[in-house]
Amino acid sequence: MALASVVTQTKLKPTEPLSAEENYCDNCKLCSKVFLGDYMITEEYEDEIEGIKYKSAQKAHPMRRSYVCTGSTGYNEGNWSTWSSARFSIPRNDEELIEIFQKKAVPAQSERNQNHKIEG
Repeated sequence: MALASVVTQTKLKPTEPLSAEENYCDNCKLCSKVFLGDYMITEEYEDEIEGIKYKSAQKAHPMRRSYVCTGSTGYNEGNWSTWSSARFSIPRNDEELIEIFQKKAVPAQSERNQNHKIEG
């Protein structure tokens, strides 16, 4: 897995959103139900970019996404998700989550990488 970002001062033009007829999202909230990290909160908010209005789910602390998507866990309270073989729990408190990620999950991932001769 690779995480990347681009930092720019260039003013980017947003793409046009899907029309109501083409938009496949029917607000079923399945995406938030299957993601173990409790990253997507069911509350919605409206925003606007360059005059284009859109709705989106509220997001929790970004570490919740990183914790699951980087393979630190694939299991929580009897539910499975992702490919991870890690078994670290997902606490409700963000401070505890950050501590587990830094002190347990990251070292465990490094050890797995060394054991399997994976670089990076």
